[in-house]
Amino acid sequence: MERLTTSQISDFNNPLAFARDREARVGQATLDSRSSQNIRTGDREASFRLIKGATERLETMRANLQSMLELSRSGQRSTNNARRTEEIYGKLRSLSAGFDQVVDSVRFDGKPIFEGNQLTLAMGSGSRPLTLETSKLLTHGEGSLNLSNSRQTAEITVFETVDDVILNQNTDFTGVRLAGASYIEGSNPALELDNTNYKVQIQFTGNNSAVEIRDRLGTLVERREGVDLSGRGREFVDFDSGVRLEIEKEPLLDQLNDLDFTIENPIEINSSILYRRVDTHTLRNAEGAQSDTPDGASLLFGGRLGNAETGQLTVSDPQLTPPADRGSALESGFYNMNIDYRGENSTVRLTDALGRIRGFKFGVDLTGERNTLTFDGGLSVTVENTGLKENGNLQIPIELNRRPPAIEEFDFRKYTRQIENAMEVVETELEKMLETKDKIQEINTQRNPNARENAQTAASLSASNSLNILSGGGSGPLSILNGDPSQQLSQAANSIFASTSALQTQATQTPEQLRSLQQASAANLLGSALGQGGGNPLSLPLT
Repeated sequence: MERLTTSQISDFNNPLAFARDREARVGQATLDSRSSQNIRTGDREASFRLIKGATERLETMRANLQSMLELSRSGQRSTNNARRTEEIYGKLRSLSAGFDQVVDSVRFDGKPIFEGNQLTLAMGSGSRPLTLETSKLLTHGEGSLNLSNSRQTAEITVFETVDDVILNQNTDFTGVRLAGASYIEGSNPALELDNTNYKVQIQFTGNNSAVEIRDRLGTLVERREGVDLSGRGREFVDFDSGVRLEIEKEPLLDQLNDLDFTIENPIEINSSILYRRVDTHTLRNAEGAQSDTPDGASLLFGGRLGNAETGQLTVSDPQLTPPADRGSALESGFYNMNIDYRGENSTVRLTDALGRIRGFKFGVDLTGERNTLTFDGGLSVTVENTGLKENGNLQIPIELNRRPPAIEEFDFRKYTRQIENAMEVVETELEKMLETKDKIQEINTQRNPNARENAQTAASLSASNSLNILSGGGSGPLSILNGDPSQQLSQAANSIFASTSALQTQATQTPEQLRSLQQASAANLLGSALGQGGGNPLSLPLT
């Protein structure tokens, strides 16, 4: 794989890069579980083709793991080069995802082979079937090669349809638009959206707006009321279905001040989202998955300024939010939020455990009943005011947990050992398949004495069309066109000869014997097809 550009490195290390689609809701087991299946073949030919195809794919998997091993060893030597480390990590993610695609593509009658299933290989009449257990060769999951880790999440894309653009023609002056959407971990899985498009409608009425999600037929899915879309900045609206909408506010205040929403209808801003259920794909260290601590923020104790009689100011509902553009996200740890309440001219500071300022807001109007403060580092809190008139100071300790990027916890040395272990598993599986392939060829040689060499046996087993014809298989009788009898004879002879020339049951025949067999067989078959003669169609048994 060639060197990656900076843009490619970013794409390869995107948390949702190489994600796998899922159908079931979060936490729900798939109904069509593919574990512990018994895969059966119908005849010796099908058994040989299955093993031969599986062997070729195993060789591809082995080559893939070899490339991963070389990259991982290179990563051990590149710990002081951040860009090179990110590039190698991205390539490993790509190769491991490709490995899973190869494993998943090895199927028989639609069933995956290398997922710990049992293969029952038919050897024909008079021979006992061969059975073998396959290994789980996926990089993820229980009992797998332990090379990657999956986490259930969703990818949500914001876009506008032609209808949205037409409906929004006169709403630009509000400065309100749907800027982004993301999935919230820990939401109600029973309410998770399906893999399809949805409509989002913002019903703008200033500080008491509403946001709705509707399906393509217009049926209401979920609604949030009391959303403060006044002023400027960003507002995050969370839904029980696990969707977080990011709304940007850049209003033209002069025009908004002329609106009285107590007598006028809300301004409707329309947009669309595409919801896609996915499982993430990240590399996995030997100890197990990367940090399983859920993302989130919490107050160490409730914050309150004032009292119920004179009015009070309370802080609640801390939330992690996406960091501002080009900003760095707040790290996990303890923070202290200091509110210097001065009514419409209040000041808010956010400091870390060492006292360093990590967020600062001044000139903030906290006189409203409900206000949302959002810091660029990715933290928001709700401030409620029930008529507080006195100035004062309030300090709130906050604990923040944010899952670090997987690359920060990655150990190339340990991963190298994991790849080496995985290569041993694949090598063992390859040896098992080669041994089974030899057994099938040996059985075929015993049942077909004229097939004296393994290569000839393999050719006869792979000749699916001729096997079907000679054994009266599912291909049916040869179709003979009406017309001149000599042309019919020539057509039948050519068809049979083309089908049977690869069969090693004829390998010891001389050219003269083959021609004689060709002419006799074609005449016999033609006579049967045309109702002439009393012979039967050509039928040479496999055994």
